[in-house]
Amino acid sequence: SGLGLRLRRKGRAMPVLGVKWSEESAGDLFARGEIETRAPNGEPDIGLFESAIRDRLNDAIGGQPLAPVFKTHVKRRTAVIRHGRSEIELALDDGIVIADDQSRPVTEVELELKSGSAMDLLDLARLLALDCSLSLGFEPKAGRGYRLAEQTAARPQKAKPLLLSPASNFDDAFAAVIASCLA
Repeated sequence: SGLGLRLRRKGRAMPVLGVKWSEESAGDLFARGEIETRAPNGEPDIGLFESAIRDRLNDAIGGQPLAPVFKTHVKRRTAVIRHGRSEIELALDDGIVIADDQSRPVTEVELELKSGSAMDLLDLARLLALDCSLSLGFEPKAGRGYRLAEQTAARPQKAKPLLLSPASNFDDAFAAVIASCLA
């Protein structure tokens, strides 16, 4: 249903229950909605969320009991980098995704724009890709976890229909096509 529910444990800190969803209407390929709340019992209790999120989760779950689909064990190291006029968080993740008796390694660099320009973020990503022989990836760890649990390989995706207004100029249309292809 386009929602992801995650229970995160980080060291000795209180567990955190989070929900993520894509925000395609935002016009930003990487925009995701996210809300988190403390989970004092360390259990995925959707009653901890405000009513709007709780209702969406209940609709998606359909009365079924919650059960983990996969687990990730990741060590993350972070640093905030100034690049151009922007602040960008660079995270190094090293770990594993586990589903049933299957597992896959996770080794990735993740960039998140904290403030400033998306162009600075893309420029830093380009420099890292060139200097460090990195490849660009769009699939989140959760996507890899679901594929591992379902034992399915990554496959091509069909583009969604474009919604262009009659007032769209060439640049708007071209940007929409490129964003659709990336998605």
